[in-house]
Formats: sequence, C-alpha cells, structure tokens
Amino acid sequence: MPVRMLHLADLHLGYAAPFLPASLAGAWREERDRRLEHAVGWALQQPRRPDLVVVAGDLFDRPDPEPALAWRTMAALRRLVDAGLAVVTVSGGHDEWTDPSSVYRRYGCEWPGLLIREPDPSAFGPLLVGGEKVYLYGAAFTGGWRPASRPITQLPPRSAREGIHVGLFHARLTGLSAGMPEAGPASDRALWIDGAALAGAGYDYVALGCVHRYLTISLGRTLAVYPGPVDGRSFDDPGTGHYVVVDLQEGEPPRLRREAVPVRPLLSVSIRAGVQGLSSARTIASHLQARLGAVRPVLRLVLTGDGEVGAALDAGELKALLAPACFYLEIEDRTCPVDERRLASLASREDALGRLAASALETWREKGSADRLPVLQDAWRLAAGALEDALP
Repeated sequence: MPVRMLHLADLHLGYAAPFLPASLAGAWREERDRRLEHAVGWALQQPRRPDLVVVAGDLFDRPDPEPALAWRTMAALRRLVDAGLAVVTVSGGHDEWTDPSSVYRRYGCEWPGLLIREPDPSAFGPLLVGGEKVYLYGAAFTGGWRPASRPITQLPPRSAREGIHVGLFHARLTGLSAGMPEAGPASDRALWIDGAALAGAGYDYVALGCVHRYLTISLGRTLAVYPGPVDGRSFDDPGTGHYVVVDLQEGEPPRLRREAVPVRPLLSVSIRAGVQGLSSARTIASHLQARLGAVRPVLRLVLTGDGEVGAALDAGELKALLAPACFYLEIEDRTCPVDERRLASLASREDALGRLAASALETWREKGSADRLPVLQDAWRLAAGALEDALP
C-alpha cells in the first residue's frame, strides 16, 4: 500500500491583514489561525488517513507568534502524532528558527514529530511510515546563510537503500527554463536550490514551500510540488482553497490530488459598467450576488466604463446593496466620466484643468486606439480628480 502524505506549506498563522478595518481584522485572523486545526481534523476523519504530514515552511507568519497560538498549533500536531501519523516540520523565511525569539527555539524540545533545523541540506531517517521506510532530505532557511546569489548546488544524494525518498525545503528553484514565477522583493527570505542539482539528487518527491500558488515541476524522476497557501493573505495572494495529498509507492511515480476545503474566498472582480445590461447599481449588485453564493467573501470590485455610464453609476448605492453579501467589500471606481467631446469642452477653460484637458485631448487623438483608451482614461481620472479637488 502506498504511503499517503498531506503536504502543507505557507499557512502563515498569525497573519494580520492590513487592508481590513479593525472591526473585521480580528475575526478574519481567527478564521485563518484555525487552518492547521482544520487540516488535522480533516486528516483524522478521512476513511484512508494520511500516514505522513509535512509542513514545508512558513507555518507562522513571524518567528515569534503569540504563545497561545504556538500552543494551539503544537496541540494540533500532537493529535496527529498521538493518532500514529508521522509529522515533519521545516522552518521558512517568515518563521526562521534562528531568530532569538523563535517559536522553534522556545518549544523545539517539545515540538511534535521531527523538526528540521539544520541550515545545510541533510539526510534524516528513515522513518517507518505506513509500514514503509521513508528517507528525508531537508534544510531549514537560515537568514544570511545562503543568499539568493549563492544557490545550493550540493544536495545529499538519494540513498541506495530501498524505500521512499522525500525532500523537504522552503525554497525557490533556479536554472529552470520555465515554470517558476518571478521572485519578489523578499527573495532572500527563502533557500535557493539549483534545479539541476535537485534533479540529480534523485528523490521521489520534493515537498516545497515559498511560492504562493499550486505548482508542479518535473525534474527527471523527481516531482517537485508547491501546494500554495490554503487561505489567502490579500487580493493578489488569494490562496488555493485546497489541501495537497500525494500517494508515494516505491518504484512508481507520485500520484497527486487536490482536496477542496472550505475557505473564505478573497475575490477580485472587474466589471465594465454598461456592458450586457450592467448599467446601474442594482443590475450590477444582482449580477454579483448570483455569483457570490452563500459564503460571504472578502471582495474587491473594480468598476470600469465609459464617461456616460460612469457618471450615472452610484458607487455608494452599489456598496450598500452588496455589503450584506460580503464579509468585507471595497469598490475601486475606475469609471471615467470623460470622452473626447467632454475633453474638447474642458480644453476651452483658461486654467490648469483646461490645459490638462487640452493635453489629454491631443494624446487621445494621437494614440486613442481601442487598446489605449482605458490607459488614457485612467490617467485622466487620476490627474483631473486631483486638480478638481485643488481648484476653487
């Protein structure tokens, strides 16, 4: 029978959303902070339980989470161990173990299961999991130890022994022709591993964390997987809403599946007002309510549209109609109450707004192709809005 593994990463427990008002931020954070407890309950309730649970870094959003959250997290992991499941945790860039106040320093001796803290890639095990020997290879992120400019090129090779061989890293991969998304500004907050070196190590499966989306990468005989965070942190980091489960059997390729689980969605929706009858607050609200369903999401609604529709649309009324269907709602009004005719009228003014309109009109006529109009309208909306606020 294959070894079944639940692969988690980037849960970021303790994350506080800066975009939410104080009246909602606490409740939303508490929902997110229950994710590991939910995952544990889910795993233990399955007809065929996982044999192994791995956490590939950034379990916490910071190295020193509140003690109550740390104890709750350890209690959840201990439930797995007490039920006979193997548990392996590695730290990431956000919950780096070398921080003097790190949760892994304070509670390392009590941490349920195997806690990987070695800064250099090392071999561990074997663990006897589901009647099979599982050999582990991993390293913990250590700030300043291996910057992005010096990726890891030496990894412990796959042991010649029979069994299942699993890598576990909070890392980004380099040297790949395609597949990896661009690194952000915090690129030194993760290990960097040369893709060719990882392929050469010959592991069966590599459980990765760091990239905030579901991503699979084939490296010869090795399958490397980013599960992505289950719950999102922002509209641009919305989470996956899935657990990743993998079946591992010696001599066979890993078999992956994603299990959908309840989450509060982080949705970013763009609507062009005036298209397909969506020309009023009521028609837009009715259209969205049909899409949102029973789960009250965190919703960002971006409104675009031409001048005539934008001027008639009442964004305040729309927010009042939609708010009851949302946990949180923000509306970004990009409707542009301007067209070529209005620009020509404003250009006759002998003030700063007139000069701006004349310049915009000239640009409009020179570069006003269909694909450029939204950009020009956005520029006008921002600039003219600022001027109108300043003018008497």
